[in-house]
Amino acid sequence: MSGQKLVRAPPPRKQVSYEYSINSSVPPVPLPVFMQAPLEVTLPEKGKDPVELQKMIADWEQAIELWFTTHLPDGLEGTLWFDLTIMSNLTAQPMPLLRLRKRYLPIGDLEPPLPTEPVLEGVVR
Repeated sequence: MSGQKLVRAPPPRKQVSYEYSINSSVPPVPLPVFMQAPLEVTLPEKGKDPVELQKMIADWEQAIELWFTTHLPDGLEGTLWFDLTIMSNLTAQPMPLLRLRKRYLPIGDLEPPLPTEPVLEGVVR
């Protein structure tokens, strides 16, 4: 049996944003990092390397790193937020197969850390 395909259907279904607090007395500020355009990915057959899937994940990683390197956001208590919907084309109309919403990752938990603005000593938030 050949590899099955999973399809992302419009609108873009992969969204990543970065949220941080400017001041403890105001709500955190969300900033868009990137959105993935619809993309068809072929899942590998059993025992074969998932090259296409690995390339897509590496592209997402590079997009996030580029955004942080370009913008150097405040890194104090920052959080990456993810929304991912995987669609299946095994039916006449593509249907959601899996949806992961509001998944978060505090950037302090990342190794190696992403580039952020240096924290100023003595600044009260």
